[in-house]
Amino acid sequence: MRRPKFRLALCAAGLAAALAGGALALGNGDSLISLSYLTDTFLPSAQSQLEEIQNDAMQEAFGQVKTVDEAMDEGAAEAQAILDEVFG
Repeated sequence: MRRPKFRLALCAAGLAAALAGGALALGNGDSLISLSYLTDTFLPSAQSQLEEIQNDAMQEAFGQVKTVDEAMDEGAAEAQAILDEVFG
């Protein structure tokens, strides 16, 4: 019966230490990353990088669709030429 109480006390102490650390990090003191850095520097940079990645992916997808569309047009033209030859 002593072990469960010891484990419970140890877990409670760990939780208290984690909460105290979190409270210190969120306090008015100097944190590791400031909110102004996040809003002024990091988020705009991350957003522009994501937009660039998205634009590249869209351009690649459009290029693939355009290639397929052109191939279908060529196939349709060839089929029409064959039909014109046979029935023409």
